Amino acid sequence: MKVTFARNLRELDELSLAWRRLESQVANVLPFQTYAWTRAWWQIFKVDNLVRCDELMVTAYWDDDLLVGVVPRIVTRYRVAGINFYHYVRPIGADPNLTEIRVPLILPYFQEEVVDCWLDTVEHFRDPRGLHKIIAPLQVLNPTEPDMFEQSMMDTLQTMTSSIRKLGLLDTRRISNFVVDTADNWEAFRKGLKRNIKESLRRCTNSLAKDGLKAELVVYSTPPDIHARLDHFCALHGERAKRQGTVAHPDYFAKSQHRRFLNLLADSATALGMRLFCLVINGQPVAMRLGFVVNTELYMYYSGYRQDHAKYSVMITLVSEMIAWAHHKELARVNFSIGNDVSKTRWGPQELIYAEQHYVRDTVPARLVGRFMLWLKTARQ
Repeated sequence: MKVTFARNLRELDELSLAWRRLESQVANVLPFQTYAWTRAWWQIFKVDNLVRCDELMVTAYWDDDLLVGVVPRIVTRYRVAGINFYHYVRPIGADPNLTEIRVPLILPYFQEEVVDCWLDTVEHFRDPRGLHKIIAPLQVLNPTEPDMFEQSMMDTLQTMTSSIRKLGLLDTRRISNFVVDTADNWEAFRKGLKRNIKESLRRCTNSLAKDGLKAELVVYSTPPDIHARLDHFCALHGERAKRQGTVAHPDYFAKSQHRRFLNLLADSATALGMRLFCLVINGQPVAMRLGFVVNTELYMYYSGYRQDHAKYSVMITLVSEMIAWAHHKELARVNFSIGNDVSKTRWGPQELIYAEQHYVRDTVPARLVGRFMLWLKTARQ
């Protein structure tokens, strides 16, 4: 297996065609695994100042001329008076939850070989004291078909590190992600929902009808159409964040840097499958949600809505309209994103578990320094 590295935008762009081809070959690709997301993220979030310097390190794995795996990472170096004293290697997407799931993109057949090469670069990294973060899926068995499963990347990784690698695991954090498979059509899917969500949908429709209102879904997919409405989306997102007495929703786009990132993603809306879903009443958007269609999956991203329409439960209506839209487009799966809350679990989804793990060289100095850096990171948060 041939291994190459992209350490700047020019080298990253040279991977674009092969990377996009790989995206089309892997099932259930997340928007965060795409070339377009990685490029936009590096342009906006890279840091280079007196105490911190980020280096791009995208590792590509090839079988002859076929790209079979890509692991996008950054190497963050901390320094004092120009002297490097520590490094932290982590997946692209070290941001305040804008990149929700930061996993590599690998063809399943080559998973074990790619993980072996990947761990070799970790074990022999030029600075042996550094901290390495890895995020990968844990194996989740289908309870109805317990014998039908594939070896997950985390299974492979844990087996290799525990048996043949001089690497020490410091900690593990679990990340819940909720997905639901579509049915033959929206009506069939709706009939299979639990009684409480059926009742909620009925109340939403009746409350609008009682006031002589009717909601419709409008979907925007081109860069100009999305750009023209992003300010409105950010305003609704901020309005939702201010709502009291419900699940807390931080305003992730309050910072200008985060809005620039959103606009850069919109520039690549076609490549990312970016969509802006708008629930419209009397010609005015009352709720919006960003989404991404990659291959046959709709990923639901951040949202916002008008507080004066909260009584109509417009977000429940918008989500149901998005699921119906996914059925109409014959998509295979809807991804509700990460986080365990009722807005996701009410739809009866399957829970997928990802593991975030920190590794260091298996030596006493590396473990001590690594634990101190993790403690410092937690204290800052």
